[in-house]
Amino acid sequence: MWLVHNGITDDAAAEHKMRLIKSDGIEKVELGQRNAEKLGIRGVPFFVINEKVNLSGLQSPNGFMKVFGY
Repeated sequence: MWLVHNGITDDAAAEHKMRLIKSDGIEKVELGQRNAEKLGIRGVPFFVINEKVNLSGLQSPNGFMKVFGY
């Protein structure tokens, strides 16, 4: 079974399946989607640093170094 091969137990798979069936957590997912839309996130990767700096797309290490002031 793919799940077990990748370290997901039958119990964990059954739990996640029930959460999907019951729509558990859907509010949290929808809130995340609304927040992403407000930030203008349209793809991945997208990084939000200290809720001040947004980096979209592939970034070089130098891109991150500039954000952190190095």
